[in-house]
Amino acid sequence: MARASQPLSPDLQAELATATRIGRDAAELALSWFHRGVEWIEKDPGDLVSVADRETESLIADRLACSFPDDLVIGEEGTGAGRTPKPGQRRWYVDPIDGTTNFLKGLPTWGISIGLADGDDELLLGVVILPATGSVFTAARGLGATRNGVPIRCQDTTDLGRTLVTYAITGTGSQHFGGDAAMMAGFRALTRRTLGTRMQGCSVADLTCMAEGTIDASMAGGMNAWDVAAGLIIAREAGVTVTTLEGEEATGPATVYVASPPGVHAELRTILADHGALPNP
Repeated sequence: MARASQPLSPDLQAELATATRIGRDAAELALSWFHRGVEWIEKDPGDLVSVADRETESLIADRLACSFPDDLVIGEEGTGAGRTPKPGQRRWYVDPIDGTTNFLKGLPTWGISIGLADGDDELLLGVVILPATGSVFTAARGLGATRNGVPIRCQDTTDLGRTLVTYAITGTGSQHFGGDAAMMAGFRALTRRTLGTRMQGCSVADLTCMAEGTIDASMAGGMNAWDVAAGLIIAREAGVTVTTLEGEEATGPATVYVASPPGVHAELRTILADHGALPNP
């Protein structure tokens, strides 16, 4: 469950506003590339990158470094690579274009992701912008989550049969769910027990859709912290339960997780565990 609302320090509220402004500027830049098209290369098989990713990350990283010079910025395209946070140092996790393949193929499901964690890697705030739809999601710890300034909540359901499920498994991510066979068996079981499963190819879209209740549950593996930091705190502040493979609450940028409304979380995990995709409770 999301934490009970507590007053935020004026500093953290101001930082959320600053991160949102930076995100909006980055979204405008990325959207300009989306409309005109851009060449791309493969970093690894199936892992694409373009000048749009790199220029967008540069904009975000430069602005964050200017606004928060004592913090570490870590981005997908190399910002902060090889740097270890100093004791107690906060870190910003940046994915300039989450869902790059969608972006490059002209699909609208991609987003800008900026998340902040404290010196213990506990998530503090997040901004996710889906430029193609004009959606701006924000959240800060204890403050709740919003879409375009309007508070949002996840679905309040106890009926797994009325849920829609997404999954984001990349690279060797299936190993976290018992391997390919167990993972697929678990997903097939969920497909039979729910309204169905989807793969959007954009983890921040999965997480923000859960936060606003258009999708109900998601499993992810093989993620990086920058993929999920912002989306996870937005989902959690909207009431989504997010747990590790072992069932513990995920308060940081978990790279493997199971997430859903509280009322169906235990049942969802049990189905996956029954098929070997999660440890037995």
